[in-house]
Amino acid sequence: MIMAVAPRTRLFIGYSSVDTSIKRTQFTDLELIKRDLVNAFYTRKRERVMRPDFGSIIWDMLFEPMVADNIQLIIDDCYQIVASDGRVQIRDIKLTPYDNGLQLFMDLYYQPLDIVDVFQIDFDRRNVETNVI
Repeated sequence: MIMAVAPRTRLFIGYSSVDTSIKRTQFTDLELIKRDLVNAFYTRKRERVMRPDFGSIIWDMLFEPMVADNIQLIIDDCYQIVASDGRVQIRDIKLTPYDNGLQLFMDLYYQPLDIVDVFQIDFDRRNVETNVI
């Protein structure tokens, strides 16, 4: 007897224009959540019309010294961005400054998918004006 396996139901379906080098624009589930987070992190705070609280302060902090107070501001900003998306929780954050910017590594728990995964995003001073990914 052959048993048919039901196709996996997609929880989230959406569109993204974050990385235009990828030909497709429709994404689902984990990919979509990550792209939504990238969009929030790569948008400067106060850049979005009618949504001044959307986005991140990180682009403005890249030229500041990476002292304890500034690192804490960036970490607090990360918590605020992730908390604004009810699908995700932060388990751990690691911030690594380098010559031209910083790398952010977050262990995220994707609640509806019951997955823990590392989310990495880079912020480079050379891309401040264009926010090139």
